[in-house]
Amino acid sequence: MKGNFYDPFTKLTGVKVKSVAAGQGEQWTKVKAVTKLGTLIGLAGEGTRNEK
Repeated sequence: MKGNFYDPFTKLTGVKVKSVAAGQGEQWTKVKAVTKLGTLIGLAGEGTRNEK
């Protein structure tokens, strides 16, 4: 995860990512939110969509 997601995000935004443990219920809640929104904004913050 670090090399594929956290490091590129930090390089792009300057924001360091701190990994924390999440239970199965919390993970499913995130998946449901992202699915409902139709975007990754719920996981990675603004700027994850390639909009111009």
